[in-house]
Amino acid sequence: MRRFILSLSLFVIAFSAAAAFAPGVVNHVPTKRERTKGNNIHTESLCKQRNGEWSEGKGYAICVLPYSDAGKECKSSKDCIGHCIAPVTDKPVTRGTCQEDDSTDDCGRPHYENGKVIYFNCD
Repeated sequence: MRRFILSLSLFVIAFSAAAAFAPGVVNHVPTKRERTKGNNIHTESLCKQRNGEWSEGKGYAICVLPYSDAGKECKSSKDCIGHCIAPVTDKPVTRGTCQEDDSTDDCGRPHYENGKVIYFNCD
């Protein structure tokens, strides 16, 4: 639940910043191949065994697993298991950090790829 709230907060911050992109920020609709793949875990017990966070609600159940390189400094997603995520700031960005987990909620995340901030816009 904590990761969901963190992801939602990041989305709100990024969405608020989307109204006026900083110079050089690319507004991009991600392709299926570019989106985070997630995982195939469908039971709470297996999710917990893998140190995942289990969430369920009306009509859904999901396991979000942490990446072992979460928080590592990166220059592109090639440096990470997941994506290289840019910090949300009004200052120039020269690097990012590797994605925390396999959450498939990529919309609103600012990615950092080879010197460019790429805003994943799924509207």
